[in-house]
Amino acid sequence: MNINRYLASLARYGIDKGLIEACDRTWAINQIIDALGLHSYEDAEPVQAPLEEILKVLLDDAVERGVCESDVTSRDLLDTKLMGVLTPPPREVRSKFAELYAKSPREATDWYYQFCQDTDYIRRARTTASFP
Repeated sequence: MNINRYLASLARYGIDKGLIEACDRTWAINQIIDALGLHSYEDAEPVQAPLEEILKVLLDDAVERGVCESDVTSRDLLDTKLMGVLTPPPREVRSKFAELYAKSPREATDWYYQFCQDTDYIRRARTTASFP
């Protein structure tokens, strides 16, 4: 497994979802490297994987290297920190919401719900699990 591919994938995810711009890629990768306690990065081709898999691989690596404990709370805190790198500042989120709300409260709410899923604030994998 090439961890650099997953670092690139997380940055690519942020760009694809409109959370960061392409010009923010290097900055985002540097912030992710710092959060994961890594010391280097070599540019690599992103993997084609859902966000949950990308985060799992990054978190598994962090656990293996002793950066993070393996319990759910520790992993959630670290993946929240990683996603925080890709999340725009509150002023931008509020501004976007207000702009959409002026046109349509429904459109603003739909956008915000999608945004919360895209930033993993709403953890899709946990909300779409089937129950017996």
